[in-house]
Amino acid sequence: MRVHIVFMDTCSLTSIYEDAAGLMAAGLLLSHDIRRDTSLCIVARCPGMDGGYEWICVYGGRVRNLRPDAESAAGLFKAFLRGRGGDAVRRGRGLPETLGVVVEVRSGNKLETSLAECPDSVTLLYNHAGEYAVDTYLWIPRPERMLPHQVAIANILIDRLCTGGKHGDLDQEARGDRLA
Repeated sequence: MRVHIVFMDTCSLTSIYEDAAGLMAAGLLLSHDIRRDTSLCIVARCPGMDGGYEWICVYGGRVRNLRPDAESAAGLFKAFLRGRGGDAVRRGRGLPETLGVVVEVRSGNKLETSLAECPDSVTLLYNHAGEYAVDTYLWIPRPERMLPHQVAIANILIDRLCTGGKHGDLDQEARGDRLA
């Protein structure tokens, strides 16, 4: 199981339709299918709000009709916020639960992770500000990358790690070229 937890600096989930659409596509879609073993949790971080956090989690194994275009994904997210989506969606306050190894995704100068083998369960954190205890890090080059790009790259790296693909033998320039 793979869980992406993305923190947004906003006080309301209803204001992030476009961002959520890109995140859902990057986190849950494969080239011709939906990642059934993956969930995406979007967390609105608002210090003045009771509990400080509002979140919505979308479960890849249960979601239907997710398309890669921004308009339909944004419409699906709006439907989720209105309570439609059945068991594909869960909402809450506070912080969502983590599973397995907790990995913080950071921007750095090189593509690197200390994960040596495929974890059975992994939680990947984005825009993390100390909300969870972190087991390890995943560095992604170019800090200007948008959150959906970071989520997509993290998925690719975990996929490679779990299928025996190699990324550790690539030098830094080759990694940058492949991720450009």
